[in-house]
Amino acid sequence: MKPLSHSVFITIAALLMSCSSANREDKNDVQPIVSDDYESGLISKREYHSPIDNIFKDVIKKDSVLNNLSNEINDFNQAKIDSLRNYLLFNEESANYYTAGAEATKNIKDSLLKKRILQLLTLSEQRYQKRTKALNESVLNIKNNDTTMQDYYTALKIAATLPVLERYQRKNLSKFQNVTHLDSAASALKNKTKAITEDQIKKLNKN
Repeated sequence: MKPLSHSVFITIAALLMSCSSANREDKNDVQPIVSDDYESGLISKREYHSPIDNIFKDVIKKDSVLNNLSNEINDFNQAKIDSLRNYLLFNEESANYYTAGAEATKNIKDSLLKKRILQLLTLSEQRYQKRTKALNESVLNIKNNDTTMQDYYTALKIAATLPVLERYQRKNLSKFQNVTHLDSAASALKNKTKAITEDQIKKLNKN
């Protein structure tokens, strides 16, 4: 007897797996892209949160189109988990029965009777596969559409958040002029330290 829709099981399983501020701030201090107050409610120090997701959560609060789409996707993901999990369990019940039936017939000593029972099981399984064909095709369609949707949703997050990052860069880049000054100071101090050291070495050589 053929295994019952293993590709459907794999497809369903894959789908189910796919779901502080300081009191005083210096005006030159670099602030997070997303405000501290907002981040404090989202970020746990024990967990990694993608900066893309953190910024996107802030962006959709100000964009009703993106917010509505995100809610729809979240609702779809939850419905997908609930529905496909139940269908997976439903399929497993039948698959387990047909497997157990085939094993049980091995205990039948009468060869003709064994053949008749195996035929009954095979016909039943074939009928079941016909009844579930449309559902199994729907599962595969869900997987394909979900994969494409998730690809575009990831691309959307980047397209919506990249401008925020670049505004953050432009706003804060000028605050780092002290790095250039520090570079000059480091060079001058190196030369001064080298000169004094060489002078001390020369004095030792004269003694």
